[in-house]
Amino acid sequence: MEYRITDFGAVGDGKTMNTASIQKAVDTAEKAGGGRVIVPAGRFMSGTIWLKDNVELHLEVGAVLQASENLEDYNESDAYPQNYDAIQEGWLGKHFIIIHEKQNVSITGPGTIDGNGESFFEEPKPQEYYRYGWSYGFVRPEKMRPGQMISFIESKNIHITDVTLLHSTSWACHLHGCENVTIRGVHIFNKRYWANTDGIDIDTCSTVTVSDCIIDTGDDAITFRCASQRLRNGKTACEYVTVTNCVLAASASVFRIGVGTGEIRNINVSDIVIKRGAAAINCITAYSYNGCAKIENIRFSNLIADRISFPLRINQMNNGYVRNFHVQSFVARAFCKSDVTAIDKGEISDISIKDMSVEIIRPPFPVGPDEAEQRGVYAVETYGVRNVSFENVNIKIAEELKEKWKGMAKFTDSENIRTTNCCF
Repeated sequence: MEYRITDFGAVGDGKTMNTASIQKAVDTAEKAGGGRVIVPAGRFMSGTIWLKDNVELHLEVGAVLQASENLEDYNESDAYPQNYDAIQEGWLGKHFIIIHEKQNVSITGPGTIDGNGESFFEEPKPQEYYRYGWSYGFVRPEKMRPGQMISFIESKNIHITDVTLLHSTSWACHLHGCENVTIRGVHIFNKRYWANTDGIDIDTCSTVTVSDCIIDTGDDAITFRCASQRLRNGKTACEYVTVTNCVLAASASVFRIGVGTGEIRNINVSDIVIKRGAAAINCITAYSYNGCAKIENIRFSNLIADRISFPLRINQMNNGYVRNFHVQSFVARAFCKSDVTAIDKGEISDISIKDMSVEIIRPPFPVGPDEAEQRGVYAVETYGVRNVSFENVNIKIAEELKEKWKGMAKFTDSENIRTTNCCF
């Protein structure tokens, strides 16, 4: 069955608040055993919408579902047990669309979901110089704003296809403790200087595919997380995930791996084009020295990256570990080093980097007097690691930049570092 929100009183004039009408359409579909809730062409304003079992939210061509600029129109932060605020980052546990402990839920395009971030973010403030992250500027609003725009919590059998997500006030799409998720053909666009506006955050989920997406955002593009402490289903691992055939751009990490306490394993990423980013691959066992991630069986292959600060970072701390991490066929134009470093000696092991080519170039933005400290002084560094192989790795530094670097590679306090056919 199909349920058009206009049949329930919704008005697409960009002014009328349609929360009650849209929710009524969703609830009616659920009570009938499921169905398609259709958003037709027009701009439909709304507060928090709760999607239900067996419901597809479908946005037709020309449809825009726009989030309210008033915090009062959203859910309370205690609306469900797994919810949380991030006061230090300036956002609350308020969401535009919530799927909480549901199954067989879909969000489909070709229309648009607009988080109305422009009502909360300002223009970037002038800076003396830009750094290797947020090189286009940085804004975190002084006033509180809603959190993740679309939040799936402990839900199963999820499909998100062909929809455009714009102007999120925090992460655009958050998956927390979910199973059997398909994300395909999704476009996510946020301004480059909007902090915390991640694209897709896959947190303690299993069996997830992401394909054919375009993401250009002001924080991380795609993350693999294991922040499991709030979940009720007992999950601790983010596992069995594939990401393929995407074009990505980020002001922070394009791929961030390792936020939370738990396990991240069995992840495959392939056939990716990166337009820009502070780090292409950023794997770390603790975020801001919090958490303890145990990371293993990760593979990246066939990546092309342009205007990247750090091509590859694998860092260990807080008693976590990284094992069996493989990178193959990676071409990058970058400004900074790649590094594989362990604070706890030996807790990064069995790493292979093969067929990687990096051209280090001058950044197109001013960096400031601490350039070397930010960038690194060796193009490739390892510390405290074991069983790391470099095969067919070619690092080239532009001639006019060589005097800024001490050398091409430095392996410190590391065991069994193997280099084959490398040109450092």
